[in-house]
Amino acid sequence: MRKSTVTFATCFLLIVVYFVEMSQGGNLLNCPAEILLRLGASTGPLTIDHAQYFRLLSCIFIHANLLHLALNIYVLLDLGPMAEASLGRKFYLFVFYYAGVIGALTSILYNPTQTSVGASAAILGLLGAVIFKTWFEKDGARFSRPQLVMLCIFLLYSLLLGFTSDWIDNAAHLGGFFSGMLACAAVYGTRGDKPSKKRALAAGGVLAILVVALIIGDGKRVIGNPDVYAFQLRTEAAALIKKKDYVPALAKLNEAQSLAKNKVSAILFDRAGVLDEMKDYPPALSDITTWVGEHPKDAQALMLRAAILHKMNRDEEAIEGVTRALEIKPTTLVDYFSGMMQVRAGQAMLYNNRAWFELSAGKTDKGMEDAVKSIELDKRLATAYDTRGFAFYMLKDYDKAQKDFSRSIEFNQQDMKNKKGATEDGATYYHRALARFALGDREGGKQDMERFNSLDYKPEPWEPKP
Repeated sequence: MRKSTVTFATCFLLIVVYFVEMSQGGNLLNCPAEILLRLGASTGPLTIDHAQYFRLLSCIFIHANLLHLALNIYVLLDLGPMAEASLGRKFYLFVFYYAGVIGALTSILYNPTQTSVGASAAILGLLGAVIFKTWFEKDGARFSRPQLVMLCIFLLYSLLLGFTSDWIDNAAHLGGFFSGMLACAAVYGTRGDKPSKKRALAAGGVLAILVVALIIGDGKRVIGNPDVYAFQLRTEAAALIKKKDYVPALAKLNEAQSLAKNKVSAILFDRAGVLDEMKDYPPALSDITTWVGEHPKDAQALMLRAAILHKMNRDEEAIEGVTRALEIKPTTLVDYFSGMMQVRAGQAMLYNNRAWFELSAGKTDKGMEDAVKSIELDKRLATAYDTRGFAFYMLKDYDKAQKDFSRSIEFNQQDMKNKKGATEDGATYYHRALARFALGDREGGKQDMERFNSLDYKPEPWEPKP
């Protein structure tokens, strides 16, 4: 078997692109959609409506998170050497890129607003090509028939898995797999003979026609589609939300919601967040409750709903909502491993928020217990130390409270240096001022109050006054 130069070079390129994603502000667990799109992810409005066709290729090398990348590299390293030996380097590269492009196009055809990233479709194209070529040729690098049966079973399992997870793009996978088979059939036929120049040119023409046909089909799906326009409005609203321009963001979300065919779309989640920021809690609660009704295992939505309920002085319901979020378990293998990567950080915040709601409801002991759990899960979570410090303050252990508040400020300052978008938390200065006043440190309390007054934090009505 020849050296697998192309396979190793492709894996290296995938890793390099992922490091670029990290340098742009992504993280190992989840790279934000705005970064993926900036670097070349494919989606109907940009790829087709704005004719940014380069995204059909660039999206192959971009991955949503470390697990996504690791799985694709693992499969490529396992399949790639066999595919490279069977197909030859030039045809290997052709199939890889062709299947990736077809996968991106079929993804848009199925869901025009899907953000498509990853080498999965391209890799499955190699699999389809090798399966087709192996089935008909007698010589050369090839899989045995039992191996082919097992690969087909694995492919079927992957597709079934995709129907239970939003994380897997089945349309792209199917498009990639069958385009790999088609490419191999067009070039080699059923005899597995080396193609003549004339046959290769004819095959190239047929395969190019498929690309053009899919682009035309995608154009009909995208251009004039109210869901696509709603998606664009939602994207524009997200940019405004980032700037805290909530009034125009709300106007765009309202228009998007009126256009969307599916009235229980993620637009409701976004609009609930904007209404929450605008302190318009009843409609915010209505939107997020509708969303949660259709997506009862969306932990982020449950947390937003709980936060809104807390601000409406409905702490018992807020506590129940966080408890539901903490009870959510992964439902698929992919969700399980993805969840394992995020479980500690996510659960730490959930325990912290439930602790705060419990303190608000006067359940100091339970609040302390949850704050301790939060810190056990994430020993550098600044807000958890603030919450535990407040529990100590309510228990009149002012010395421990002050130490926790100081630790919270220390970790918050480190976050500001190391985490993009981290801001200084005025709540902890306010809380430490309370502890310092209680300890008789008037000067320290005044300094903290001055710092608190310069920051964006308004104490909740139930919090003590200095």
